[in-house]
Amino acid sequence: MKFSIQINQLGVVEAGLADSTDLIDWALLEYVFDWQANTRAARLEDHVWLNYAHLIDEMPMLGLRLKSAISNRVKKLVGLGLLTVRRAEDRRLFARTTDFYLDVVKFRPGDSVGIPPSGVHIHEQGVHIHEQGVHIHEQGVHMYEHILNNQVLNNQNKLPGTHAFPDTEAESELSAVSVCALWFGMGMMHVRHNHPDLIELIQSGATRAEFEYAGTKSLSEGKGFGYALGIVRGRLRELQTRAAEQGATVTQLRQPWAMVPRDDEALWPWAKQHGYPGPGSRSYRDYRQYLHGKVEERLKREGKRG
Repeated sequence: MKFSIQINQLGVVEAGLADSTDLIDWALLEYVFDWQANTRAARLEDHVWLNYAHLIDEMPMLGLRLKSAISNRVKKLVGLGLLTVRRAEDRRLFARTTDFYLDVVKFRPGDSVGIPPSGVHIHEQGVHIHEQGVHIHEQGVHMYEHILNNQVLNNQNKLPGTHAFPDTEAESELSAVSVCALWFGMGMMHVRHNHPDLIELIQSGATRAEFEYAGTKSLSEGKGFGYALGIVRGRLRELQTRAAEQGATVTQLRQPWAMVPRDDEALWPWAKQHGYPGPGSRSYRDYRQYLHGKVEERLKREGKRG
């Protein structure tokens, strides 16, 4: 585990990066910079392998638990001219800090900070938390980063009657704030815990797993908050329709063995885990339909037992 993290706050401010980066960004950059000096690091030219599992293990206080959260921050840092990346043939990502990064971290009063490469206009990339244009950084602490890293929920924003996280053992109550903390940690900058659609989805029974999937898919397609809400809304409608068709409840359809994966590559591993037959010579489309049929059969059996 990395022992300490040092951030040149004065250099960050002088470079005009205070509104477009945060402490997590600079800790991630320092991790890459230190790894560059390590003789054990796998390399591609002058770049080092950005091993996500190693990063998460070395930097637990960053609160980055998903590969997508790290990837989105890396993309932002590349856009700001602080990092460059290379992709190996085996799809591994290699990274290196830039001269601009060195100018920032080594800045001292009286120095001048270099211009970021590619003509990046730092001040145009301020991150906002509300539509009114209030900067997250004005209060010194990121609201959602604080919640994500410390697992603290704002009691005033908790919603009565919401569902526990399906992928955790603890009985944690899902709230609009916790959803925004989740998405913010994944790299989604514009999130609104007071958005009426988000509140309605939680009250309608959307789960943390569904919000997590929506956040991942939205970010992978370069979309944002509204698009992610639409994914969750569509998922709820799909569950309600299937429940009506199969004579089941939405709760039954959320059982792990009833949730057929959306990703084609995940179909067979999921089926094997839950005791369903393999695909044989079926196409992805036909196999998906076949699995839905098997799920329906099991739902009917479970219903009779109940």
